[in-house]
Amino acid sequence: MKRTIACLGLALTLAACSSGQTEPTVSLEKSLVPKIVMDVRKISLADRSGPIPLDSPYRNNTFSPTISDAVKDWASDHLEAKGKDGQAIILIKKASLSTMPMPMKDGIDSWFTRQQAIKYIARVDVSIEANGPSGFAVADADASRSISLPEDPTEAERQDAYMTLLNGLMRDLEENLQSGIYVHMSKFLSKSDVIGSSAVPLTSDPAPAEAVPAAEAAPVQPAVLTPPPLPPAPPASAKDAASDLKPVDPLTVSGAQDQK
Repeated sequence: MKRTIACLGLALTLAACSSGQTEPTVSLEKSLVPKIVMDVRKISLADRSGPIPLDSPYRNNTFSPTISDAVKDWASDHLEAKGKDGQAIILIKKASLSTMPMPMKDGIDSWFTRQQAIKYIARVDVSIEANGPSGFAVADADASRSISLPEDPTEAERQDAYMTLLNGLMRDLEENLQSGIYVHMSKFLSKSDVIGSSAVPLTSDPAPAEAVPAAEAAPVQPAVLTPPPLPPAPPASAKDAASDLKPVDPLTVSGAQDQK
């Protein structure tokens, strides 16, 4: 009995010590992709994702930054306006974080195992619209991720799960946004070099080889045809033999006789 009480006291002491420690701070990963320079006068942002639902994990946790704030930070770090006219608008249409219970097993085995109990689900939907002298263009991108947590997760486990989820979500969104911008908004990308910017220079197809004028082209040498050699002259004996031949009577050839 004393041994049980001593073990229980030790467990409580360790729990108290661990709760007094400061949890490590996990920051959002910074992307290393180059900046996208747009040929517009200004870039603005509008968050239309709506209020946070009451059942969202944001309500009872200190998760930071939110998905909306992460999108705003990405746009500020990776988009730059370097044009004289026109504008671009980054529209956050959805940025939600929700939970979903997971099925758990019953029985003796469940007493000694921490099962996965809940799942965080993150979704984001962003649209970039641009208008100006070049016309109008829009690029849409979305992404979704999920991560599971064990039953009775600690604050540190919830924080680590959220940051893993958010970093993966933003990587997917970044890839989809860049692809949409370069495919659907190429006419709004700056074609001039920007001093001090890390923008990716636009690549173009290699220019076709120029045709050489006819006057400068090297003259084509006509092919020289060599006549075939003459057959050799027949020997003298062959000529003499040919002169001794007599013409053949055509009547004798057919075998017919005159009828008188």
